[in-house]
Amino acid sequence: MVDGPGRALDLIDALEGARRTLNGYELLPAVRADLLRPGSAGTRPARDAYLAATAATQLEPLRRL
Repeated sequence: MVDGPGRALDLIDALEGARRTLNGYELLPAVRADLLRPGSAGTRPARDAYLAATAATQLEPLRRL
């Protein structure tokens, strides 16, 4: 966040591309959603990322959260 949400999103993209073992890890799309929410990208990309995080979450209490 020191370098802004754009840089953080680039790092998330790099992690997803380099580590296929993180596919399905619910925290990556959750972080992406949190980074997109305050930005000018609109609410749709953040909403889509939150939905991806929810779909990847295994535990029902976390899914409701």
